[in-house]
Amino acid sequence: NGSIVQCGNLIDMQLGYAFRPIENERLNMLFRYRYLEDTYGQQLARDDNPGSLQRSQILSAEASYDLSQDWTLGAKLGLRLSETAADQMSPWVENNASLAVVNARYHFLHKWDALVEVRAMHLEQTGTTQTGALGALYRQIGPNVSVGVGYNFGNVSSDMTNIDYDEQGTFINLIAQF
Repeated sequence: NGSIVQCGNLIDMQLGYAFRPIENERLNMLFRYRYLEDTYGQQLARDDNPGSLQRSQILSAEASYDLSQDWTLGAKLGLRLSETAADQMSPWVENNASLAVVNARYHFLHKWDALVEVRAMHLEQTGTTQTGALGALYRQIGPNVSVGVGYNFGNVSSDMTNIDYDEQGTFINLIAQF
């Protein structure tokens, strides 16, 4: 029938360390290493065509600091050492990147938060930097769960394994912590 059988691997491993002092909870930090090998390709649309392939190692560090009961400042730095291919027949090429994110969260009214974030991703091989910003409103719906809705004004994702750079638009975010 002329169809092509596609096969590949998906390995996604993460190791992290969180620094959350008990005596002073104002500063929280997260360090993470992630290895992703996707030799099948993320399915990007509602068809059967897989997306780009990648082998990535990602190092990241995030921090948040409570300035007061109402204000929290945050930052994230990340480094991606990666190889990507358009498909299984294409050659693998380097696709390294670095990411910088800064944000501010304001807690207003009872159980409501507003978030503003600025992101910049530098793509090493092309020598270009993409920037973006987002805004979101979050509602705490329980002691450990929040739901938010927002808009990303750029194409930069804080997920460094996302190599499609098509993040602009509305999003819904569910956060659970335990």
